[in-house]
Formats: sequence, structure tokens, C-alpha cells
Amino acid sequence: MDLTSPPTQLSLAALIVAVIALGVSSSAAFPGLKSLLLVVRDGVLWLALFFVVGGAGFVIWQRLEQARPAAAAPTKNQLESRQNIENPVGSAGFNAH
Repeated sequence: MDLTSPPTQLSLAALIVAVIALGVSSSAAFPGLKSLLLVVRDGVLWLALFFVVGGAGFVIWQRLEQARPAAAAPTKNQLESRQNIENPVGSAGFNAH
């Protein structure tokens, strides 16, 4: 079965329209079914909203992470200044008063 052929696509479209028509006529025939269909519709809409907002948030988070500059390694001067702060006397290890 080739799904890209026009006759197959027309048959699938006709099937989908027939199922929708059956659903509409069922909601008219059975009034109690209408509230169930409304609950299902609302659930599908909330789920779609969750995926759209979550997907957009994920894409934004990825873009922000890619835009953040990577932490640079300390340079030789920064390392030497840190060593002088930690050991201001030098490498001798004693204080000359």
C-alpha cells in the first residue's frame, strides 16, 4: 500500500471525515456523551499547550546555554598573583620581621 498515491490519500481523507461526522452525530444522538467529548477535547488541548510551551522553553534554554561563554582557564599572571596572595613571603616559608 503506497500512502503517497492520490487515491490512497483521498481514501484516508474520506475515512477521517467520516469518523469526525460519526463523532458529531453521536454527540447529538447521546447528550450524555457530549460532556465526555468536552473532557477529552480539553485534555487534548491542555496536553498540546504543555508540549508547545515546554518545547519552546527547552529551545530557549538550549539557545541560552549555547550563547553563554565558556569559563576561560586562568592565565599565568592570574595564577602567579594567586600564589603571591596565598604565600606572600615567597617560597622560603618564613617571615622576616
